[in-house]
Amino acid sequence: DYASGDDNPFDTRKGTFNQLFPLAHAYLGLADLIGRQNIIDISPNLTMLLDEMTTLKLSLHNFHLADKHDSAYNAAGGVLASDPTFSSGRFIGNEFDISLLHEPDNPTIDQIMLGLSVFSPGHFVKANKSRRTIRRVFAQATARF
Repeated sequence: DYASGDDNPFDTRKGTFNQLFPLAHAYLGLADLIGRQNIIDISPNLTMLLDEMTTLKLSLHNFHLADKHDSAYNAAGGVLASDPTFSSGRFIGNEFDISLLHEPDNPTIDQIMLGLSVFSPGHFVKANKSRRTIRRVFAQATARF
């Protein structure tokens, strides 16, 4: 996945891709940390059907800035981190996601999803935001009524 960044933050022309209507984890991981602006995301995925109603998905996201003169953006389009010296490199970090989706044979519950996301910051984020590894565990259900 690629979304352009601004190569000159001092001119009047904005070169950063405008994601218009962000879709949170639809593209760039389940942790919802990284937005679809000034980003290169190399993301291998593996999806396994465990049985007729259960799917396991593994994803790895390797995030880099598309342009080092621009910021890293969050899922909502706000600035996650920026480097006014442009010397922190381009590596934002890695995110690993694992999710289990079950569709029970139940008239009121469509889906149950359990997951884990782990974000390990790269040099750019460590130098300009935080050195912490972020872990998120989640559960969600979709019901009809």
